[in-house]
Amino acid sequence: MTPSVLLSLKKEIPFRWKVQSARSWGCECVAYIDARQVMDLLDEVVGPENWQDHYREVAGNVYCDLSLRVNDTWITKSDCGSQSNFEAEKGQASDAFKRAAVKWGIGRFLYSMASVRVKAVENGTDERGKTRYAPADEQGRKVRDLTAYINSSRQSAAAPAEATPAQKEHIKSLCQTLGWSSEQLKSYLNTSQASWKHMTRPQAARLLSELEDMVKHNNAPARTTYTARTSASKYTPRT
Repeated sequence: MTPSVLLSLKKEIPFRWKVQSARSWGCECVAYIDARQVMDLLDEVVGPENWQDHYREVAGNVYCDLSLRVNDTWITKSDCGSQSNFEAEKGQASDAFKRAAVKWGIGRFLYSMASVRVKAVENGTDERGKTRYAPADEQGRKVRDLTAYINSSRQSAAAPAEATPAQKEHIKSLCQTLGWSSEQLKSYLNTSQASWKHMTRPQAARLLSELEDMVKHNNAPARTTYTARTSASKYTPRT
């Protein structure tokens, strides 16, 4: 294995979300990968015969020594794990393994991802009688699959909003002024890589700017030949 192969260890792999802290005002969630995913990536990139892990205890802390064979030389990088609320020693070993893997680049992309805050709902009490909180959706219902919920919310937030009815009405009005038919608008949209049915607000804003400029100068783009229509004709864009 050569050093250049190691760059593949830095690639983004599927991740999940977990609650880092839960309060009445909301749950702070962070992205994570598990130890098995780290093992799978090591097997895929360097080969199962080219990596090994060893564990040792230092001052009560569990350390993982993660070694990779590079150009027939074993190179080791180490880190310690943090306490776990479940199966403490096993949790520390797993955390130490993942932390050592980060030094090889595995999962390092997670550190550039911002945490996500979602709503919280009461979820019973702990052994001291204090209220527990669990992640909830916008309607205050307990979220069963946190990863699916957050990923869906992130995709919705990243997607541009659809054009507003007011924007589309304005576009139709300008098209009537220009004497365009629905087919002529469709042709123009195709050259702009847009569609009437799935038009976004930024696309609608750009189209309105172009149409208003055409109306102002009383002309149409030379790239398409248009047939004038009477102002009384009805304009109905096809979806």
